[in-house]
Amino acid sequence: MTSILPDDPTLGPNSWLVDEMRDQFTENPALVSESWRTYFEGQTGGPVVTAAVAPVVAAPVVAAPVVAAPVVAAPVVAAPPSVAASKAVQSSTPPPVPAGGETSILRGVASKIVQNMEASLDVPTATSVRDVPAKLLEVQRNIINNHLKRTRGGKVSFTHLIAYAIVKGLDAVPSMRNTFSRDADGNPVLVKNQTVGLGIAVDMQKADGSRSLVVPCIKNANHLSFRDFYDAYEALIKKARIGKLGVDDF
Repeated sequence: MTSILPDDPTLGPNSWLVDEMRDQFTENPALVSESWRTYFEGQTGGPVVTAAVAPVVAAPVVAAPVVAAPVVAAPVVAAPPSVAASKAVQSSTPPPVPAGGETSILRGVASKIVQNMEASLDVPTATSVRDVPAKLLEVQRNIINNHLKRTRGGKVSFTHLIAYAIVKGLDAVPSMRNTFSRDADGNPVLVKNQTVGLGIAVDMQKADGSRSLVVPCIKNANHLSFRDFYDAYEALIKKARIGKLGVDDF
C-alpha cells in the first residue's frame, strides 16, 4: 500500500494534492488523517475548530440567564502508538459469538490477510480522482490482441493495461512509491521504496464450493517489461484458479 505524507519534500507548497487535502481540512478536519491534521494545524498555529464541534447541554437556570465565556481547549499532541499499545488494541475484548455459531482458527493465507488488514489501519492515506479519456486505450488493445491472435495467442484485457499503467505511474512520480512505517521506538517514518509490488484481487472458489477473495502480488512489477508483467499476472491468476497459491505469493 502506498501513501503520501504531508512532509514529503517532493510535494511542494503548491502541489494539487496539498491543495485538495487543505480544502478537505478546512471543510472538516475529521475528513483527513491525523498526519495531515497535524501538518495543517502547524501552518495555522493551532487546530481549526468548525461550528458545532460538540453539542453543549446547558443546565436549567431559574435566575437571570448566564452567558458563558467561550472555552478554547489547548491542542493535544498524541504520542505515536507504541508496539505495546497496538497489541493492546488487538487484544481487546472480541464481539461475542452468536448462539449456534462456530469458530475456527485462521491459518496460512487467511491469517496473513488479517495481519495485513490490521496493519493498514495505521497508514495515512489520501485519495484523488481524475477522468482520463480511454478511446486510444481501446484502439491499442485491439491492435495488441489481433497481433497475439496471429502469433503466440492469449488476450490482453483492460485490467492488464491499467494495472501496468499504474506501475509506470509510480515510477514517473517516485514519491508515490513512499510508504509509512514505524521504527523500533514506535516513531513514524517515511520509507522510500525502489520497487513496487502490485496486488491483484482474485475471487477464488474453494473445493467445498465456498468463495474467498485473495490478493496475490506481482513482485518488482516496476522492473518488468509489459510482456513479463503480463506473463507474471497470468501465472498468478492460474495458480489462484487451481488453488496453488502459497504464502510467498502474497
